[in-house]
Amino acid sequence: MKRKHEATKVLGDIAADFRCSITATLIADPVITADGHLYERAAIAEWLRTRDTSPKTGKRLDSKILTPSPTVRSATERLIDSGHLPVEEVREWQTRKAAVLIRDGRTEDAKAMLLDAKAAGDAGAGLHLGKLFLAEARSLIAEAEAAGVEDAAETLRAHWPSADVAPPGAEPLRSVRDVRIGQRVRVLSLDIARTAMQSHPCGWNAQMEEFCGVLSKVLKKDDGDGTLQLSNPVAGGSCYWFSVGCCVKP
Repeated sequence: MKRKHEATKVLGDIAADFRCSITATLIADPVITADGHLYERAAIAEWLRTRDTSPKTGKRLDSKILTPSPTVRSATERLIDSGHLPVEEVREWQTRKAAVLIRDGRTEDAKAMLLDAKAAGDAGAGLHLGKLFLAEARSLIAEAEAAGVEDAAETLRAHWPSADVAPPGAEPLRSVRDVRIGQRVRVLSLDIARTAMQSHPCGWNAQMEEFCGVLSKVLKKDDGDGTLQLSNPVAGGSCYWFSVGCCVKP
């Protein structure tokens, strides 16, 4: 028992070296800046959008190039698999790591990781899984239509009606990286938006209904929970956060 406690303490100390100084979370997508410091890619990329200094030292960086660190990635994955880190930290990391896998096109690996995180009780994992399944359903419907198998397409629509609500030519969003600040996106149907946001920490209220089905401007992005802050003149210029799974590019 004593040895297990000691091992947990040692690994906890090691994990501290692999936490992003911006987010204070265990890094899922490690990159190194020009001055040699380690960060979560999404966090440091957002930082460098408006600054050219180091978050750690405050000194000006020679360049904004971010270098991936496979060594840190492997070490972090071993820490996660060790069984000595807090369950809450592991499942939160799994959800963020799954978003990285989705970005890299490794959807099956992401799905397996999200299922593990959901089983461990991470609410955000269920939302990400829903996005994956909807994206797959949309893809299947499009493939069936392209192949001229309309019966199959109709069957898919019947099983996944929410996958067929995007306007023709619209591009579903898989992550906040698919859209830029200032770009316009369309929030999908009321049912999809309400269902997604009622189970999301950002929540849902009746005023958000005015965003559904219309174009809105992206004001901010949060890669941590996969949400976009949208502004809409139809809604009197009010701003609300929506999951990327609720939105498409027109």
